Amino acid sequence: MKNQINRKSQLKTKSYLTIHILLCLVCAIFVMATLLCLLAKLLCVIDVPQAYFPAMISTALALTTCVTALIFSKLRGKAGLASGALWGIGLYAVLFFATWTQGRAVLQEASLLRLVGMIIAGSFGGYLGVLWHEKKRRKH
Repeated sequence: MKNQINRKSQLKTKSYLTIHILLCLVCAIFVMATLLCLLAKLLCVIDVPQAYFPAMISTALALTTCVTALIFSKLRGKAGLASGALWGIGLYAVLFFATWTQGRAVLQEASLLRLVGMIIAGSFGGYLGVLWHEKKRRKH
């Protein structure tokens, strides 16, 4: 009987994990689209040199990773650094695959720095998400 309850709770945990991942993917798409729209509006209003574009895109990617990892860790409530780093690697892999399908994927210093920035931002967001989860749990 106890073994059946364990299996049911494991299935329930896996289904929640799937829901949390899908929710965070939707959030990542929404955050990235919002940030890119804000950047486009900024570029229309202010004359920004083209040399700043890669840094602006890298910042948008890092913020997207941070917010996504924060939401995921808030929902899960554990392993914030690891899950945030995995979100950074995963979102970078999606980006790399998208550029690879267009025939432009090359591992250069800038793309590796973008990967490191996304991992650090994801870890930071994951850490903040776990802190937020713990703070909310202590109040009740």
